[in-house]
Amino acid sequence: MPQVVLVSGNKFHAYHLARGLHRAGWLRRFVTTIYDKHETGLPSRLVQQIPLPAYFTLAIMQLP
Repeated sequence: MPQVVLVSGNKFHAYHLARGLHRAGWLRRFVTTIYDKHETGLPSRLVQQIPLPAYFTLAIMQLP
């Protein structure tokens, strides 16, 4: 059975894809900059959040 590591720099449709991969038994890890703890269907042990890029983006957007 294939094992997939899904990496997303934002939410987009990645949560839907991660849930589908998990249901199929293919999801090994979901790496994202934004982890929404209220999203259902994904065990937290499979999710790894790397928030620093998202923080940089928010900071840059605040510049004039």
